[in-house]
Amino acid sequence: MFQRLLFLTIVAFFATMNVLLWRVEFGGASRFGSPVPVEVVLRRILTAPDDSSLEIRRDGERIGYCHWIAGAAEELVLETPEELEGLPEGMVKQPTSYALHVDGGILTGPIEQRLRFGLELSLGGELDWRELVLRLGTEPKLWALKASAVARTAEISYGAPGAGWQRQLTFDQLRDPRQLLLELGGPMAAVWLPILAQFQDPAGLSSDFSWEARTDWMMVGGTRVQVFRLEARLAERREVSVLVSRVGEIMRVDLPGGLSLVNEVLASF
Repeated sequence: MFQRLLFLTIVAFFATMNVLLWRVEFGGASRFGSPVPVEVVLRRILTAPDDSSLEIRRDGERIGYCHWIAGAAEELVLETPEELEGLPEGMVKQPTSYALHVDGGILTGPIEQRLRFGLELSLGGELDWRELVLRLGTEPKLWALKASAVARTAEISYGAPGAGWQRQLTFDQLRDPRQLLLELGGPMAAVWLPILAQFQDPAGLSSDFSWEARTDWMMVGGTRVQVFRLEARLAERREVSVLVSRVGEIMRVDLPGGLSLVNEVLASF
């Protein structure tokens, strides 16, 4: 009787362990993965070895495309003064800056009405933003925003270079919404004001959002692949969800209003 009870106990123990291990590896991780520092995921994205080609979809229907290109500049750093003599084992690579380039288009009607957009972002080694260029519109009628954290200025322009409308504002001027309305004027003022308000303080680019990151799983074809999930929340409501491969490639982005960006690798399945 004791041997039978011992055998059943051992079987139950190993069965329970297998169930728990399966839940950790496949079940629980799919929704409640392990928390990951947001900075770790961001650095993976900014140092991804491959670019990301994405389809833009609205409610599942393709309406445009987006190319995502990121890179890091590195320098060799010597760990101790003694290694200044040239010992190769004392040199390590350390990122000193990051660059992000995004461009794409959304087809809202005839080809000549294609909405073009572009983003160029320069970051320091500590992920502090330095320069930002944002373009939006239909060619040649493009709106452009150029901002510099070093010069503490933001410039808005419209039309072709040298032949359109242009205004330059300091970060101090951005603190007064009424002055901005007078400077900008026109219907586009309501569009640019929320964006420009973020440049009053360089940290303001992300201060309104609560970022979270954790591990997750997704299906690629018939294969289950582990990824990072990066989410931005505003007032406890999920606003943006980004699935990132382990090496930093953008796999999927879900945005409010039924908009999504899907990696072409996933779109082929």
